[in-house]
Amino acid sequence: MFPCHAMCTESCPAGVPQQKTGVKPWCPIFPELEAEMAKWCRRRGPCLLREDGKSKGKPFSTIQMWKASDRERQKHPSLAGAVPHGLRANAVIRLRGAGYSALKISDMVGISVVTVEHV
Repeated sequence: MFPCHAMCTESCPAGVPQQKTGVKPWCPIFPELEAEMAKWCRRRGPCLLREDGKSKGKPFSTIQMWKASDRERQKHPSLAGAVPHGLRANAVIRLRGAGYSALKISDMVGISVVTVEHV
């Protein structure tokens, strides 16, 4: 696993401080994601840009990401009810599966123990 800043520029969404606390989260990058990210072009700025419409080339907002996800789910009935998780939520799931305690995971990824237990 690598911290996000090893694979992304400092302006990557994962490197942005949390609004409530100002803390910059450590974002685990697992080997599968690292391999995918190695294919991406290296540039400053947001990692995800809109591909079409009047906002082409502008960053995705969280709301836009949910809307795009909803459109894709509608195309594939097998995805009904599925929701996208962020990198930290996926890391929590994987770390829990590896047997780490909720307290240790909370320290590692910077979210509360209650949230770790909920994910």
